Amino acid sequence: MILKTKSHYGFKGIVSFLLMVGCLACQGRFYGYQGAVVGREYRILLLEGGPHQGSWRTNDLTIYYGYSKKLLRVELSGRVELAGYLQKSFSQIENFFLTLHFLDSAGTVLKSSVLLTAGYRQEIEKLSFNRLIEVVPETAAIVFSYKGRVREGSGTDSLRDGDAITWDFWKAPFD
Repeated sequence: MILKTKSHYGFKGIVSFLLMVGCLACQGRFYGYQGAVVGREYRILLLEGGPHQGSWRTNDLTIYYGYSKKLLRVELSGRVELAGYLQKSFSQIENFFLTLHFLDSAGTVLKSSVLLTAGYRQEIEKLSFNRLIEVVPETAAIVFSYKGRVREGSGTDSLRDGDAITWDFWKAPFD
């Protein structure tokens, strides 16, 4: 009987250890995209000097941006316009997060930086950003990702939206 108990504890210990190692190995993916790979079709080459301008469009939004890069600093500004289907169907932004990812020449995420957040039940409008960001020397390209929720209606709390309608939208262009 004692041997069974000791072996039972040993089995539990091994399983617990393996679960802990598994969780630690995946930790980077739970807290960010560092190490993720971005397909060529989504990469925006980061050129020295500037100003450089461009736009990045998805079904949900268009980002109009401009940047200047000098050595290891990027000054980036721009605006986000939500797509017509979002603007016509919803009147408020419940939350919105826009992140910029810096990539090496193989498309691997080296670093990420939040560019813009929009707050609780803010009226839908053009959102803008202006940031000065330090980059790592290996940076060759950038890519955006976002996630957000819009709403229409008069729900009074986040657990029960009453007659409110919400819509989640996101884009994370990683392989």
